[in-house]
Parts: sequence; structure tokens; C-alpha cells
Amino acid sequence: KLDFDVIASTVSDKDSSTIHFPTDLDITVKKRTDLSIKKDASAPYVDANGDIYINYTVIVSSTEGWSDPIEILDQLNKNDSASGEYVKNSFALCKIDSNGTKTSISSYNMAYETVTSTDDSFHITNLDGLKAGERYELTYKVKITKIKRADGSFEFQNAARSNNVN
Repeated sequence: KLDFDVIASTVSDKDSSTIHFPTDLDITVKKRTDLSIKKDASAPYVDANGDIYINYTVIVSSTEGWSDPIEILDQLNKNDSASGEYVKNSFALCKIDSNGTKTSISSYNMAYETVTSTDDSFHITNLDGLKAGERYELTYKVKITKIKRADGSFEFQNAARSNNVN
């Protein structure tokens, strides 16, 4: 009989490591990973030309780290009361390390072909994984292009996801 208490972790670049015991017992230790996404929106505002805009911030973060490439998908959900379009020169993407240091990632600006986009969606792919406590922060603006309600009120939805996390 063998009893033991152990704290194990994998320290390689691999997602898991196997510990082999001579008793034909193998224990696989996997890296703890997590990925979350949060999306915030400003209240709609009107600029000097009378156009209506909404500012969005998408934050993809990891507490324990995420080793796989990261993607960010976003879609404007047009409906009967309103439509909108991305303001393409408004996109800014940065990576923030666990100490709060911000690094701009200009290669994923919407002007570059590394981003797949249409008028109502975009898809950023192959962002580097995140270490524990790091995050990506994406900011952009949407212009409301059509409001169908006579009273000027509208409902406008915008959904985001990252690596199958809504």
C-alpha cells in the first residue's frame, strides 16, 4: 500500500505533464487555464453632426493563464428598431500585463487584413496566449445608422465571444 500527499504542477511549455510511478500509476497534471470575456458599452451619444455613437470595450482576461492562441469575435445584432456599423478607424487593441503595463498591438488594427471583418462583424485571430493576470483590451466605436421608431428610441445589441466563451 502506498499513501502520499502531493502538490504537482507542470512547468514546461506543454499543456500537461505525466508523472509515472513504478507501480504502473500515471498521473497527468494539466496546466490550470481560464479565459473570460467582458464587454462594456457607453451610453449612446450624439456628436456635433447629429450622428449617434456607442463606444465599446471588450476585455479578454485570464487569472491562471491561457496558452492557446486567442480569438475575439464580435457581431452587431441588427433588429427592427436599429442598425449600426463599426467605425473602422476607431479600433484600438492593447495587451495589459499583470503589472498593469499596456502595450499597443497595432498589427491587429481594423485597417490590416489580419482581421476578417464585414459591416456587422469582425474576427481577430491568433493573438498570443495570456500569462496569469494578463488581459487584452479592445476598444471601438459603432455608429447607429438607422432608427425606425418614431419617438427616436431604439434597442441595439452587440455580442462578443472569445475561444467559445460568450
